[in-house]
Amino acid sequence: MDALRDVALTTFLGLAVFWDLAERRIPNLLVLAATLTALVLAWSIGGPVGALWSLAGLGCGLGVLLVPFASGLVGGGDAKFLAAVGAFLGPSLTLRAFLFGTALGAPLALAAMWRAGQPLLPLLPVVAGGPRPVELTAAPDGRKIMVPYAVPLALGALAALALERAGALPF
Repeated sequence: MDALRDVALTTFLGLAVFWDLAERRIPNLLVLAATLTALVLAWSIGGPVGALWSLAGLGCGLGVLLVPFASGLVGGGDAKFLAAVGAFLGPSLTLRAFLFGTALGAPLALAAMWRAGQPLLPLLPVVAGGPRPVELTAAPDGRKIMVPYAVPLALGALAALALERAGALPF
């Protein structure tokens, strides 16, 4: 059953990355289908305990991106994407996937902001002035900075899963 869950997860990751790269969005229907699939698989593997484990992962995935979403640093699709990933991985691996994905994605986002002439301390307005979204628009032409964050998050999920399967998680 773990192999089936891994295939479903990697299929979801691939489709989400494709859509994020092509359209800079992840369809809600794809996220919903993946989440329901993860919950059904978790229930079939572990019964009610498996389903609770899956729901805890979903909450973890959504929870770690809630503040960045409220700050305007990631989109709602990214938060829903990581929540669906969490439903597959459970809370512990979801946290690791987030950390690995952020380690890959933060430099990408900072490079995009620097290239667009944005300040590299985007959380400062949130900390100093309360929770208001950070506006990420390029100064010269007014285009919004869009980083396909599903790519590093998906790579983080794959790294966490591979390291867990190999018994080589560093923490």
